[in-house]
Amino acid sequence: MIEILSPEQGQMRVTRNILHSLRHGEQMGWLIDPDERVVLVYRPDCLPDELTGDAWLPCLPGADLALTVEQLLGWLKSS
Repeated sequence: MIEILSPEQGQMRVTRNILHSLRHGEQMGWLIDPDERVVLVYRPDCLPDELTGDAWLPCLPGADLALTVEQLLGWLKSS
């Protein structure tokens, strides 16, 4: 699950959506905050990881994606 925080949303609401999905079988959730330039990565039964800059984003097995936080934020900015 991927959530992008917008100025109109509260982080708590978006976090609740991710946690709900994790409780119901999702294996990973990304919370992307373009203003803070950070991605929080949520996994079941773990504390979230805070990734910035040139950190590689984790993907689920079988997903063919190699992407850093900066690359992702660059895509969002250009769209």
